[in-house]
Amino acid sequence: MESTGFAYLGRYWYTKPLSAEATGIVSLPLTSYRDDPAVYVTPSIAVRHERLERLVAELCGKPQDKFLPSSIGTSLVRLTNVKEHGLPSLHPAPDIQQQIAQLVSVIYNYGFSWMEENHTLNAILQGSLEFKYSSRPHARFRIPTIYYLKGDPDSAHFWVERGLAEIGPDQNIYADQYRRFATALVARLGAPFSARREG
Repeated sequence: MESTGFAYLGRYWYTKPLSAEATGIVSLPLTSYRDDPAVYVTPSIAVRHERLERLVAELCGKPQDKFLPSSIGTSLVRLTNVKEHGLPSLHPAPDIQQQIAQLVSVIYNYGFSWMEENHTLNAILQGSLEFKYSSRPHARFRIPTIYYLKGDPDSAHFWVERGLAEIGPDQNIYADQYRRFATALVARLGAPFSARREG
């Protein structure tokens, strides 16, 4: 991966700047099985919008380290026809370096193109609204925050209130974190348009 301009961050993560505010991420966790000499790779491709993720972490009261979450992501399987052949695998053989080079080439050719198409706030918002590149629990934090960054407080209010309605009275770590996030974001937003109109 380093030969394609990615830097190793740790935890199987490789990163590459995409713009002044966005970073591309490739994750390469490995799996092996007893009596099977192959090593199976499950590459994930992601984009992190730095300003967005720093703000989400701040609103959640989380410490900010080098492993901030991605904003949206997908798997290599979804971007290629690798699903027709199973997970990418590496077999101990004299051509192991060639196997690795081929895998890196596929990851770069498909993954980097996807990153370039999906690293802007607008693209991240669209991928989140459709839950195409984000799970609902993950998108619940990002959608209102993106609207806040885009200067659309009414949409931000709508989506944060929708998120609160969706988690309802749940009492767990996720629900508590979302309520903390919502309280902090609403404090920045001020009164929603409906409240200003009624007032």
